[in-house]
Amino acid sequence: MAVQGGYTILIIPLGTALSNLHALRFFIWLKQMQQLERERDALLQGLDMVNQVRDWLQCHLLEAQKRQKHMGAQASEVPLKNWGVPFSSPENPFHQQAIVVLKEQNHLLTKEVSQKCHRIAQLEEEKASLCKQLKESWGYKLPSHKEFTFI
Repeated sequence: MAVQGGYTILIIPLGTALSNLHALRFFIWLKQMQQLERERDALLQGLDMVNQVRDWLQCHLLEAQKRQKHMGAQASEVPLKNWGVPFSSPENPFHQQAIVVLKEQNHLLTKEVSQKCHRIAQLEEEKASLCKQLKESWGYKLPSHKEFTFI
């Protein structure tokens, strides 16, 4: 999702430089847009990382469940009296603790993803608002904010 390349540099002649009020507003707006785009890219990159970690955890959880199921099948084939150690049931405290830890990690990752999605939505709204303000202050139609990519 995140942008892989570098950032684009946009050079715009400012007429009479920063003494022109419109040029100054535009310059400040460009800087804000650039900052928002960079923050959005960082959040998207973080979201990608969280998704990769979630996928990795799910994969390893499935493998652990398969091993556990396989061990359960093996246990039913071997008489308990031949084991020399007590039977390890699914109610084993170690397994319960591992399940609790995994559930907590899953909850935290889900919460973090929700927060990142909410922040991205806020940034998109702020970006749209800035575009609208700029359009109103200049009094002419600007291209849609979706057409801007200040990176």
